[in-house]
Amino acid sequence: MVIHDRSYSRWDGDKTSGPRPWWVILDRGVLTGLSQLFKRKLFAQAFCLAAYGPFLAGVGLLYANFFFSTNLDFANEARQLQEGGLLDLVTPSGDTAFFYLFFIQKWFALVLCVIVGAGLIAEDRRTNALEIYLSRPVLVVEYLLAKASILGFFIAMVTVVPAVILILVHMALTDPADMVMGEQLGLMGWVVLAGGLAGLVLSLLVLTASSLSQRARSASISFVAFLVLFEGVIGGMVREIFRNDALKALSIEFNVGQCMAWLLDSPANFDETVPVGTSATVLAVLVVVCLAIIRRRIRPVEIVA
Repeated sequence: MVIHDRSYSRWDGDKTSGPRPWWVILDRGVLTGLSQLFKRKLFAQAFCLAAYGPFLAGVGLLYANFFFSTNLDFANEARQLQEGGLLDLVTPSGDTAFFYLFFIQKWFALVLCVIVGAGLIAEDRRTNALEIYLSRPVLVVEYLLAKASILGFFIAMVTVVPAVILILVHMALTDPADMVMGEQLGLMGWVVLAGGLAGLVLSLLVLTASSLSQRARSASISFVAFLVLFEGVIGGMVREIFRNDALKALSIEFNVGQCMAWLLDSPANFDETVPVGTSATVLAVLVVVCLAIIRRRIRPVEIVA
């Protein structure tokens, strides 16, 4: 695209001084996303309570176990808590981390994708802001990095960050003699990688839908429709017709869960019928396709004086 502007004069100064453009876009995007999320206070309060409810319950159980275990007057309560099974659900491990990241918090991540992510590129296209961004010393890679980081920030706030804090709380309340520090630190790293993988896939899907639309509402509808159509209708019908376990690899949700279970070393949630390499390959192809579509929809601007 070429913009003819006789009043334009080239910038001869230092283009590398000051904050990087992607950081400016990220900063403003996070603030805009927060304003959208808290636009309706009642909804925002209910969403935060529901999203952080499991995390707060887990921290509460860990503190209750620590209090009961360190006071002889509450020996019966400590034994009942440990034998009841609730403590096993919040004690950090590969299985509990997978259950928290994949089964519980993914729904809140999807809601954030619709509220925050749908308009990240669509609104720039509608207001012709892309021409302003890319006519300045802003690379396409920097623009995409900033937009993906905005959505990744919000997804991490309801998935990775609470899980990491829960691990840190467990480490602080557990006797060092009863805990292998290296295992917990390793689990923390794998939680970040697994959550980052899920966040990357979700972010690129939302940005792809946003790049194909010019309004946030249309992008959110396209994103939800794609997930429902591809995951629920097409994928389900194909698997039901052919009844082949290998066709599970057609499901984006299954592939993400398979890779996360492998990263978190959670055998209970790993499907042996589909190799993790197959799931990783499908996700890699999906990432490449999404990036190709987004790159085609976002083109740099050349200004001719």
